[in-house]
Amino acid sequence: MDKQSMLEKILPYIGGEENVSRSEMMDTTLVIILKDRNLVSLADLQQMKELEEVELLRNRLKIKVQTDKQEEKTMKNNKNKTELAKAIIEQVGGKENIRSLRHCYTRLRFSLKDQSKANTSALEETEGVISVVTNSEEYMVVIGNDVAIVYNAVCNEAGLKPGEVVEENLDDEGKKGNIFSRVLSVIMASMQAIVNLICACGLIKGFLTLISMTGFVPPESGLYILMNGMGDAIFFFLPIALGYNLAKNLHGSPFLGFLIGAILCYPTLNGVDLDFFGYVVNATYTGTFLPVAFIVALAVPIERYLNQHLPMMIKGFLTPAIVLLITIPLGFLIIGPVANVLGVGINDGITALLGFNPIICGLVFGAIWQILIVFGIHGVPSTFMFMNLAAGNTDQLLAMCIFVNFAQSAVVLAMYMKTKSPKLKSVALPAFISGMFGITEPAIYGVTLPRMKMFVVSCIAAAVGCAMVAVLGVTGYAFTGTGFFAILGMLDPVNPQILPVLIVIATHFICGFVLTFVTYKDEGKDLEDAKNLNKQEAPEADIATQN
Repeated sequence: MDKQSMLEKILPYIGGEENVSRSEMMDTTLVIILKDRNLVSLADLQQMKELEEVELLRNRLKIKVQTDKQEEKTMKNNKNKTELAKAIIEQVGGKENIRSLRHCYTRLRFSLKDQSKANTSALEETEGVISVVTNSEEYMVVIGNDVAIVYNAVCNEAGLKPGEVVEENLDDEGKKGNIFSRVLSVIMASMQAIVNLICACGLIKGFLTLISMTGFVPPESGLYILMNGMGDAIFFFLPIALGYNLAKNLHGSPFLGFLIGAILCYPTLNGVDLDFFGYVVNATYTGTFLPVAFIVALAVPIERYLNQHLPMMIKGFLTPAIVLLITIPLGFLIIGPVANVLGVGINDGITALLGFNPIICGLVFGAIWQILIVFGIHGVPSTFMFMNLAAGNTDQLLAMCIFVNFAQSAVVLAMYMKTKSPKLKSVALPAFISGMFGITEPAIYGVTLPRMKMFVVSCIAAAVGCAMVAVLGVTGYAFTGTGFFAILGMLDPVNPQILPVLIVIATHFICGFVLTFVTYKDEGKDLEDAKNLNKQEAPEADIATQN
């Protein structure tokens, strides 16, 4: 696109022609000197597809324009994702077979009306699909790092709104499903929506621990107190976020769930004696998980019943009032205390498991963690870990699972270095990079699981690494993300020690790398690819010799 055409397109967003003092085109970058920088709408400029980069420095506006080749690449990528979305929809039985769809870090998670209609073998052969994993409740298509883009494309092609449930009322066959699995699915979906927020607040807490070590920000300073509040807020008000998501996933009013969570966090109701006609209750619900889950689970069917039977004119305000009058007293009298006892019991059970023999616990937990990932049920223990952290406890199981990705990544790196197969190399390198940042599904499904011996090696390395967690007493204080970012969450705010954490990471990585480097050799298709490469290179070598 030439300078004049581009200038005409952006003039409405930079204050018009009268605000341009001078403009110049250098290669693919348009530089504009402005009279008044305050007239520029950066947000509108950044949304223009033709612009690759926009930078405003004082009165100088630099705009990098997409070249025809870049535009063509973007269009081709979008077309590929659209084609992939169409193929996925077709192979899961068509859009009429989709009950609902959500996604996590690497997977499209379908709830299908009839899983037998899905063509799993065809999906696994589809370019862009890493693997397919199923259980009684979800049909999971592993995509990798582009899952969010593919998710939007599938929603667009299937006519779905993100988070929409196509069919709320399950048929008789669906009602006979695994209730426990369905409940866990709802809980995991509700937690998934706020995991990134928990991670963000955890990072702030971890960063605060680091800067407090230097003494630059003393604990009594206003900045420290403010940042500490930023890090703690998501846990303090966790019932509000969970109430909203739980109600939404149970197909109730999300703002009713929001209000129930807010009531549970109301300051004068927490940690005080509440006298109900002689029966005194004293409980704290800030930072809890189970109380709001149980109360919302009770509230949603009551809300649905009232909406069906109350007149249209009054149900808008009368339904939530009746729901609150029924569920909140029951919540504070019965549901909340019972849920809190259950939560404490879960924490005591985990503590007892670790206390029995932490090294054996680490070996077992490290060995099975990636197997849980393969079956898509690692979110279940993760939920209990988040519950533990939200309650203000430390969690050693978090420390045991959070660094397993380094064992898997090391295995993939060693395979990359030893293999002669160009196809395996092309898959292994990006999988290694992704794994180092905590996303291991591309490595598992694309590299190690098809070569089962290497997957077993990664599990052995993870088991040794997790045992080292127990030996050194490393534990989790906050969830700060995965990969390298997880280090911050393992630092004790009172007495931060980073060396044990680095030793744990090194144990995972060295064990995985050494075991793989010693045992791996190309077999099957990898060996065949390597031989084909040698055949192609041989004639070229002969020509070079003759010359």
